[in-house]
Amino acid sequence: MTDLNVLDWGKNNVLAIGLGSSVFLWNANNGSVNHLTDMGSEEEYVASLSWAANGKYLAVGSSDSAIQLWDVAKERRIRVIRSHSDRIGVMAWNSHTLASGSRDASIHNHDVRMSSHCVAQYVHHKLEVCSLKWSPDGTKLASGSNDNLVCLWPSGSGILEPQTVLAGHQAAVKAVSWCPWRSNLLATGGGSNDRCIKLWNVSLGKCVESIETQSQVSSLAWNRESKEIISSHGNPKNHLAVWKCSTMCKVGEITGHQGRILQMSLSPRKSSVATLSADETLRVWKCFDQPPEKSADSSRKSLREDSISALIRNAP
Repeated sequence: MTDLNVLDWGKNNVLAIGLGSSVFLWNANNGSVNHLTDMGSEEEYVASLSWAANGKYLAVGSSDSAIQLWDVAKERRIRVIRSHSDRIGVMAWNSHTLASGSRDASIHNHDVRMSSHCVAQYVHHKLEVCSLKWSPDGTKLASGSNDNLVCLWPSGSGILEPQTVLAGHQAAVKAVSWCPWRSNLLATGGGSNDRCIKLWNVSLGKCVESIETQSQVSSLAWNRESKEIISSHGNPKNHLAVWKCSTMCKVGEITGHQGRILQMSLSPRKSSVATLSADETLRVWKCFDQPPEKSADSSRKSLREDSISALIRNAP
């Protein structure tokens, strides 16, 4: 599960969770849990999940190299997309375009409005693509891979080479995240043999900051209100860390998991994160203040773990 992305929190405040061959939906507004679908066989498993920006459609990537598109409100599968030759471990939406990264080392862009959906193929990585993020303006796609490289791609069509290749990590790059207020700033995080968070000026193609975290980095997310970054970590610390962006000094740690954190997803209101761990629990944490008009609660604490933790422990 290390290279998979089976957790995504949508604009509708519903958290999609992939457990084995099943997809579950946890409604953060009322705590309800619904079972959306199962894959076609016991051998097939959910490899990635990604909500469209409107929170209406969910893409489900599978181990058999297919993408299912679901209208969640209607609980209806509306399309199956195939173009890869191996599992699809990561996906990212950009308006009507869905980017998919695979263990076949390629990235495909799918225009989901079209019957001939595969409009672009990005070719450079040598090993599995395990992270994808579109820039806030939708003009660049950042990819991280098990080949330790980060590539920056244009939002074009055809068979494309990367605009920029960022080298420097000494392990797989599972974590990539664009700064929401500085369009040329990208954060990346490396695995067990690297353990670093790097900040890149993508206009220059240069690393401007590198922080040793002492643990593998599994996810990264920015918070515009507090100008901080939160990182999730695997062995040996298995915790969350909060960093002040201006100095990259650590300002907080959040502990509780007994195993490595495999993935983290930021809530649509940017105040909480969900974490999925190898200890077979999924937790939701209040990490950042909301703007004053939304909430005055500034505590950092775990909340509503009961229903989703039970979901994981009871999953087949």
